[in-house]
Amino acid sequence: MRPILAVALASSLVLPAAARAQEAEPQPQQRVLVTLVRQPEVEGSTPSQMIRGTLLEIDADSMTIQVHPGSGPLRVSRGAVRRLYVSRGVPSRTRSAAAGAVSWGVAGALSFWLRNQGDDREYGSDRDAALAGAAAGGALGLVGGALFPRERWHRVRLPARVTVAPALREGDGWTVAVTR
Repeated sequence: MRPILAVALASSLVLPAAARAQEAEPQPQQRVLVTLVRQPEVEGSTPSQMIRGTLLEIDADSMTIQVHPGSGPLRVSRGAVRRLYVSRGVPSRTRSAAAGAVSWGVAGALSFWLRNQGDDREYGSDRDAALAGAAAGGALGLVGGALFPRERWHRVRLPARVTVAPALREGDGWTVAVTR
């Protein structure tokens, strides 16, 4: 029994990494979300810029994204891309409502149960508090999920790139940068 458990545990750790290594690059006409590398000297402490649109073309050093049908294509250097996500679509209102009800129901049950601890008990038992929290959270999640389904994104890991350039400021020498 223990060898089977050890094999199952080892395969659960190794197989996801192997599957991620086989991940293909995004294809043209897919909806993508690109997070750009931060520029603190220009932007200050603001969050990274994000570009969302339809991927028109991708090559070795850049990608072209159509942000809006009424605008021209935007060309982004792959060196400026911090993260890349591919859209998995917007779920149906029914699926979004069910997911919202489950997740908010669990959060509500945990919240009410934790709030019912100590001397100042609002509910007679911890079970009653958890059930009330699950009902309240589930109802909020059901309505919120049905009214506001959100687009789901899957992160695509770009291959690491090595850049070699002459070191201009220091005089003689080379600068090597590895980016993911």
